[in-house]
Amino acid sequence: MGESKLSQQEYFNAKSRIQILVTTWLIGILLKTQKSKPMQLSNPLFLLKHQGRQENK
Repeated sequence: MGESKLSQQEYFNAKSRIQILVTTWLIGILLKTQKSKPMQLSNPLFLLKHQGRQENK
């Protein structure tokens, strides 16, 4: 019983570490793309309005 609990704890620890790594990696990618295209990423409403205009034509 004790061993399975320990392995479960290790599994959760590894899982949380992986989640942190993935989130930081995604944030890094978002920041990189935001630097190159600040208007489009920081303002999703701008994108939606732009798409709406194209559909109306």
